[in-house]
Parts: sequence; C-alpha cells; structure tokens
Amino acid sequence: MSVKNTIEPQLAPVGLLPLAGPIELNAFQLLMRDWTQLGPYNAGQALCVADVPDPSRWQTAVQDVMSALRLGRPQVEGSRAFFYPVEVIHVSVITDATLESLAGQQMNLPFSENDFPIRFFIITAPDRHWLLVIYNHWIADSFAMRCVMRNIFDRYRDPGAIPAPLTLAAPGFHSLFGRYLGRFPLLSRIRMSSANSLRHLQAYRLNIADPLDFHSVVSLHQLPDGLVDNLRHQAKNLHCTVNDLFLTALAWACGRLTAADRYRPRRRHSRKKIALGTIVDIRHSASRPLHDVFGLYLSCCTMLVARPETRQLHELAQSIGSHSRWIKQTDQAVRRFGTLKTAHIWYHLLGDPLHQAGFFQKASPTIAGISNVNLTGDWMDQNQADSAHGPQVLDYIRISPTGPLLPMVFTLTTIRRRLSLSVTYRTTALKQEAMDTVIADFRTALTELAQ
Repeated sequence: MSVKNTIEPQLAPVGLLPLAGPIELNAFQLLMRDWTQLGPYNAGQALCVADVPDPSRWQTAVQDVMSALRLGRPQVEGSRAFFYPVEVIHVSVITDATLESLAGQQMNLPFSENDFPIRFFIITAPDRHWLLVIYNHWIADSFAMRCVMRNIFDRYRDPGAIPAPLTLAAPGFHSLFGRYLGRFPLLSRIRMSSANSLRHLQAYRLNIADPLDFHSVVSLHQLPDGLVDNLRHQAKNLHCTVNDLFLTALAWACGRLTAADRYRPRRRHSRKKIALGTIVDIRHSASRPLHDVFGLYLSCCTMLVARPETRQLHELAQSIGSHSRWIKQTDQAVRRFGTLKTAHIWYHLLGDPLHQAGFFQKASPTIAGISNVNLTGDWMDQNQADSAHGPQVLDYIRISPTGPLLPMVFTLTTIRRRLSLSVTYRTTALKQEAMDTVIADFRTALTELAQ
C-alpha cells in the first residue's frame, strides 16, 4: 500500500519540559502498559466521511486538537505518566487498502516507547473516505477517543471551531471511586480476587498454542439495518438489555464451538462452563463528572454460563439478563476493579514473559469479550443528516484489542438502525475457519433472538 504526506514525529530534545504530567495511572492502565511489553495492545476508531478528503485540512485539525489537549510522547515513571512535545503529528493518506486490511495491519504494529501514542490515517474510497485512528490503548478508552475524534472532525468541518474542553489531568482513582472499594481496600481486593479465581475453576480454557504469539485478525461486518430495532423490542419483552442479547448470542456461539472439548472426561476440575467478559465504562460511577477527561476508566466483568449451546436462546437471555441486573445493582464493575490491581501485582511477581502471557488464561480463563456502545444521538449520529454545514458523517466503527486477557472480542456499535460488528481474534487460539463459524453462529442467534 502507498503512503503519502507522511512526516515522522520528532522526538523531544533532551531536557525539554513536559507538556503535561505527572498523571497518575490506574491499575488497568498499568496492566495494559505491561501487556505492551509482550505484544501490541492497540485499539481503533474509524470515522467515515462523505466526499473527497482534504489531507492538509485533516493534518491541521489533528495538530490543533492534539496541541490543545497537550498530548505528546509519553514517558512513564513508576505509576506516573508525563507527555513531551513532538514537532509534527503525521497523517498518512492510504490509497490502496481497505479499512479492514489497514486496521488489521496497524493493530499488530506496536508503539515503541518513543512513539507518539496515536497514529492517524486517511483511507480514500469513491465518494467517501475514512479517518482511521489507532492508539496505544493504555492512554485512553473509547469514550475519550470519541471526544478527540469529535474535536478533530469539528475542526475539519470548520477550521475556526473551538474544540470542546478536554484535559489530561484528573483526580486520583481512589478519590473518584473510593466509596466502592470498601473501608479496607486491601482485604476487599484479596477476598474478591480469591473468589474470582475459585469461580473460574469451572471455566473452560481455550487452547492457546503459543502464549507469546499475540498476532490478531480484524474482521468487520455490517449487520442488517433494522435488526437492532427488533432486538430492542425483544429485550423489553424478555426484561433484559440489548447487551444481554449480544452476550446470549456470543455464549451460544462459543458454546457450540467448544462443546466437544468441554465435555471430555478430565482428571482434575470440571470445566464445562464458559466465561464471557464485558468491557464496562465506569465513568458514570465517579464522584465527579469525567466527560472532559482524556484517560481510561474501564473495568471488566465476567459471567460464567453453563451449557449455553443446549439451552433455548430466549431462556438463556433471561438468565443472563438477571445476572447482568445484579452486576449493575451492586456496582460490581467498579467493585471488581480491585482485582485488576491484585492481578497487576501477581503479574509482576511472575517475572517470566511466558508465565505472564499465560497468567490470565490460567487464573481466570475467559473465552471471549463484548464491547458494546450505542451512539444514537451522539455527535456522529447528529452529523449524519447535516450536509449543509460541511462534510457529512456516514458511519463510525470501533475496534478492540485482544491480548493476554481475551482471545477474541466482539465490538458492537449502534447508530439508530445501523449495527456494525468488529471482531478481533488471536490466530494462535482460533483458526479462520473456526472463527468464521463462530461469527456465523453469533449472527444466526441474533436473528433468532430478534424474532
């Protein structure tokens, strides 16, 4: 593929003062940074815009927004991050690749310690183009990156637009979420981590042929228009959420994939259940609003499901919905954040990269994860019908990483009646034929659930 208008970022001179910092990193950010020592842990956002791109205008918009944010080349000292200046942040113009192929390539390309932590690409196509952003995931969650994308797009549409306020500075994690962590956080972490490990003794372990091979494949799919409307209707009938239906379809598909292996006689623990993870945005639980903070506020909740492939889909959805309600009502997503801090400590104690790479699949094996966001009514949705004031938004896609925690991730993005699916999977865990079957079964289950 050809790349045009590429300018390599310049490293900050020795002794230059940081643009921002120190910024305290939370346990999940520190874990993600550790994972980047084993392999890339990148995430992606892609904005589809009508008409022919203006690369110089995109370049200016990116530079202006990054300057206002004061984001630069990161340097981490212990648990604190500093950001140092770069002279130019490049935007590459790609003329001979698809979004899927370029995203797949970039998800497997690590960021070095001296790299600016975001890469920007324009992918040209007839009558439209994509702005693809690949970022080192520890610096930001999807919400933060969508804020950045909005500011960049607003500047592209109108060079005089003032970016929405966005800052790198934020209070410490405990001051934001301390009320969920208990009076004795250390004891709470030990208790929850122990319970989590015991619970996962029943969870099936997907075979990872080479734990140190983190190569992944990105597969993009557009689901039928209107499917999500029918899913919303059925979710109400079943007293659950659309996300519960996504989990149900994934449980059923993964159950079918692993059934033959799960029911083989084993000498040790019976691992007939499958564990599914849900990536949870916890910003709404903070003690102060975080809508203007560029950072990462995610947690992960797992759910163990018994024999999903043998159950009726609607009954399975009600069961999953009931468990999801308990997770929400008891604030488990935030309360379980302490287990990530415990995991970070154990991860470092292991020392050896091979043991670190296999730690999570041994301690808390999770077969797949769901990342689900409804962008209906958000800025990209509002701009879909607004062509009178500049370029029009046609679509928005998110891409999630795999890694030591999850061998495959299903990332779903809804904009009104439009539902897109991005699947990322580790090739050392799943071959393409098996993954194609899982995706087909997932879609089949969603179609049945929508009826």
